[in-house]
Amino acid sequence: MNDVLNGRFSIIETVSENRLYKAVDTATGKMAAVKKWVNEDSYYKAELKALKTFKHLNVPQFICNFEEDGEKYVAAEWLDGAPPLQFSSPKETINLAVKIAEFVSVITSTMSYIHGDIKPSNLIVQNGEVYFIDFECSVALDV
Repeated sequence: MNDVLNGRFSIIETVSENRLYKAVDTATGKMAAVKKWVNEDSYYKAELKALKTFKHLNVPQFICNFEEDGEKYVAAEWLDGAPPLQFSSPKETINLAVKIAEFVSVITSTMSYIHGDIKPSNLIVQNGEVYFIDFECSVALDV
């Protein structure tokens, strides 16, 4: 693998299983999450379509997609946060549940989507906000 993908994303670290990379977008100087697929399967298509479709405050901003050496990639905004694994109070738990419910309501009613895999590892908490990631299992509703 190259240290620079698509002539644009300079890899800083491999985050998971040689599939998700934290990189610097050399075009903007901002951090990016770059996710790799070995082939163009339904999970790749779902993730790409969802990230291109969602224009929501609680979803990482789509940057681009590209192909290199027969592998597919999707780049999105990097979030410096962590999954909500432990809460210090019931109030924090309730706050998270409310934010999840609000997001689910918005994407199902106005964007006609189902996330399909909401769980702690697919949520990032950053500066008190909850962000939804990993849209591989998302489904567009036929409305």
